[in-house]
Amino acid sequence: TFIQELPILSDGYNIINGYQITGYQEVVNDSILSMGIFTRAINSLQSNTDARVSKRMFLPSSKLRGFEPGKIGPKDGMDYVGGNYMASFNTALTLPYLFSTYDNIDFGNTKGFEFGYEMRRTNNLKLNVNYTLQFADGTGSDDQTQFTAVTGSEDNFRTVSSLSFDSRHSMNLIMDYRFGSGDDYNGPTTKKGAQILSNFGINLLTQLRSGTPYTKKINATNQRTISPSSSRSEGTLNGSRLGWNFNMDLKINKSFGIDIKSKKEDKENMTLNFDIYLRVDNLLGIANVTDVYKYTGSAEDDGWLGSPPGQVDIDNATNSQSYKDLYQVGLNPQENYSLPRRIFIGASVYF
Repeated sequence: TFIQELPILSDGYNIINGYQITGYQEVVNDSILSMGIFTRAINSLQSNTDARVSKRMFLPSSKLRGFEPGKIGPKDGMDYVGGNYMASFNTALTLPYLFSTYDNIDFGNTKGFEFGYEMRRTNNLKLNVNYTLQFADGTGSDDQTQFTAVTGSEDNFRTVSSLSFDSRHSMNLIMDYRFGSGDDYNGPTTKKGAQILSNFGINLLTQLRSGTPYTKKINATNQRTISPSSSRSEGTLNGSRLGWNFNMDLKINKSFGIDIKSKKEDKENMTLNFDIYLRVDNLLGIANVTDVYKYTGSAEDDGWLGSPPGQVDIDNATNSQSYKDLYQVGLNPQENYSLPRRIFIGASVYF
């Protein structure tokens, strides 16, 4: 492209000439290489006269990367005054599939019914019962749900299915048996009348929950590789469910205070309040299944060793039995279960 600017009505009598040439070439996989030449020249129509300083030119910022605009070229002291001639050569390569971008337009709806019953403390016992019926549906449980599905497709589809945290039934029972103190105490006492179980209590939390959904896979994958091969889904998204989970937590605690007399008469006595407790999480030690291998639906076996590709790996191994044993150990199915029974003993001090 040839560019020329002629003065028609001007006080400068300057003429600007220039060329701008740009070429594009597809390299590979829609990667576009562009190359361009940009030139400009300003000359005064008056003989033996340079263009005014105010009319001199600077390279545009789009043609010169890495420099501050107007901060390159001839200088007069500390000032950049521009030039009568300028030229640039630019090249660029576009990589359209280097990074994936997407907008999350998912939605979710949660509908349900909740029933609660609370019994005030009667004969030292307090009860709290809660039941929740829930229907959690939507197009994505998080911002990554649909990302994998549309990565290799140009279609923008949103299918409503159960969300990954959709637990249809949830029941909680809290039983708290506790002795009061002072006039409210009705427990055993010593011969001297000491209230040995004052502020002593037992709290039992019982939880029962139905399983959350997951998407079943149609073929087995090697779970021990760094990047497991892709696996196709069987049925609908989140069309399968885990089993029910049952858990009980126990806490036993006793509170008491110790009076500390002040040595100074002008200061009040201080009371240290202690709370000693024993807490047992997962009292019954039940191994609740929290996740499964999507091909088998089992928390222990991913199905790879029994699949045709897995049999090929076994046959190619130096020691077939060692390969199977080490593979099974490497699966680490403990991550698919809830935490085991844990016992905590502690004390709190308040003052």
